[in-house]
Amino acid sequence: MSRHAILDIMNNAEHEIDNEHEHAARSAVIVEAIARRLPATEGLTLLDYGCGTGPVGLGLASRFSRTILVDIDSEALAEASAAAESVPGVEIRLLDLTQEVPRDLRVDVVVSAMSWHHVLDLGTLLDALAHVAPGGHLFVADLDADDGAFHSGQPEFNGHHGFVRADLVDMVTRHGYTDVTVTDLWQGHRWISDNPVPASVFLLQATVPSRT
Repeated sequence: MSRHAILDIMNNAEHEIDNEHEHAARSAVIVEAIARRLPATEGLTLLDYGCGTGPVGLGLASRFSRTILVDIDSEALAEASAAAESVPGVEIRLLDLTQEVPRDLRVDVVVSAMSWHHVLDLGTLLDALAHVAPGGHLFVADLDADDGAFHSGQPEFNGHHGFVRADLVDMVTRHGYTDVTVTDLWQGHRWISDNPVPASVFLLQATVPSRT
């Protein structure tokens, strides 16, 4: 193996480690920001929709009587399940709410961190959440619009290239959600090849319509 190839491998490994650190730091900021805004009522149920490996939902779990981690990625859920072994009151579900809304699923707070840009049919998801968490609280942390920069190293990606905040607020409001606010949350980067691509994340907060 050539020296150049070895250096490429080392650089890629360093960039991957840096991306993991950025992910952990971003998740910690999301957890802290949502925790400050949570209702003080005890005995609530949390739904982390699009939980991935679970850093946000598990980071908030101690504040809830029950925490439900939901994703469509079985491998990510396996990691979330392993991480949740020592955390009481956690349930893992493989579920796509744009395809199915279980009748037994009722929660008080919904969080989604860096997952909405993967959901093609956000309108259906918003309507589903109105059945799952009627009158509850919604927190969404996701990417500002970036013309595809964040996923430029993933040619198979077919989701949203972030969101224009005003457009997202308008869509959420049109689906009956109220008290919709969007605030700055996190600024960081993601290494793609040898380039650190800037990333900006917002936090949207809203009250879920009381629709059953």
